[in-house]
Amino acid sequence: MISIRLAGASDLEATLALTGSPLSDETKAVKLAKSISAGQCHLAEIGDEVVGYGVLTESFFGSGFVEALMVSPNHRRQAVGTAIMRHFANTCRTPKLWTSTNLSNLPMQNLLAREGFILSGVVDNIDPGDPELFYLKRRDQPAP
Repeated sequence: MISIRLAGASDLEATLALTGSPLSDETKAVKLAKSISAGQCHLAEIGDEVVGYGVLTESFFGSGFVEALMVSPNHRRQAVGTAIMRHFANTCRTPKLWTSTNLSNLPMQNLLAREGFILSGVVDNIDPGDPELFYLKRRDQPAP
């Protein structure tokens, strides 16, 4: 069973490990530490194992925005990402929940479509040659 909980300071190393970056990667470590201390980072666990995380902010034009979603390679295609996104849809405090993903990230696009997110725009030049797709879910929409 997948459980979702707010990350604490002691979870930084396990969370950073999911990114494939060493704890010595200061840029990622500092960003994750800030998200954790701000109460924005949520962990997915199976038993006592951290298998994924997501970061939810309210920084996108005053709306909820899923800034990050990461699932351990060994736990992909096991509904971990879906559990995190549903948690965010249920706990987001704003009427709109936004996220984005690269055009090349078909698994994320499929997850978002299944969860009722609608494509709302495309931005070029964030990652060269791989446009960013922005998605919206209105919180007053029923779950799929």
